Amino acid sequence: MPLPYAPAGSSGTMATLIPPQPAPAPAPQQPAAPAPFGVPVHEVGAENFDEMQSTIGYFAAHARCVAVNVQYQCPGVVRGAGQDLGALTLEQRYAILKANVDDLKPLQVGLAIYTDDGRVAAWEFNASEFNLRGVPMAKLIRVLRLTCRPGVELATHAGAYHVAYIVKIISGGKQLPDDVAGFLRAVHRSIGDDVYDVARMAADCPDLPMGLERIACMRAGAGSVLTLRVYLALCSHPYRGNLDRFRCVLQGLHAV
Repeated sequence: MPLPYAPAGSSGTMATLIPPQPAPAPAPQQPAAPAPFGVPVHEVGAENFDEMQSTIGYFAAHARCVAVNVQYQCPGVVRGAGQDLGALTLEQRYAILKANVDDLKPLQVGLAIYTDDGRVAAWEFNASEFNLRGVPMAKLIRVLRLTCRPGVELATHAGAYHVAYIVKIISGGKQLPDDVAGFLRAVHRSIGDDVYDVARMAADCPDLPMGLERIACMRAGAGSVLTLRVYLALCSHPYRGNLDRFRCVLQGLHAV
């Protein structure tokens, strides 16, 4: 399912973060068809990261869109639980988000990548802080810096916390900036401006069956795949690529 605008280019400097390996053989030319969302999610840990990194690097270098889903420590929210976010100011909502993301650590990161030639692949990375066989944080940082970068569209669901955790991981675990302006500068610097929240986008299309209510019950990898499917569907049909009003508008921060 092609996106209705031009593919983002890949960065040669970023590609050096994962050692270059032979790329998978190009797929034979076939008639245009919907993206294959039956694609399996590959679970990645310390024991198989090295054998998967060449494929991850190839898809990252050709990424047009990346969907992310982060699973984090239970209870997930330790500050501001039960508060009416709609009654708070933007800065007050951000203060709650920052407190929670600063205090809690990610358990899993799901990535689903849609390439400029229409391929889809997905991975689920277990973090080493909570799994002795998990991916060391330095390697996870390299992957996220290669995939979630300026020039590549990033999609998420109810995205304020997911984006905040990606920023935190890419920064090496540093605490989030003190205010919303600083946070948005960090997003711009590390991820770029093409960040879209499918929960916010789907809110304007109540008659379209999206299945987004299932994401909260999914593992990180499966959640990223569903997020990508919904994002591409919204891009191609109701909005036809006109996404300006949704850029960097995150549910849980700008919208509630």
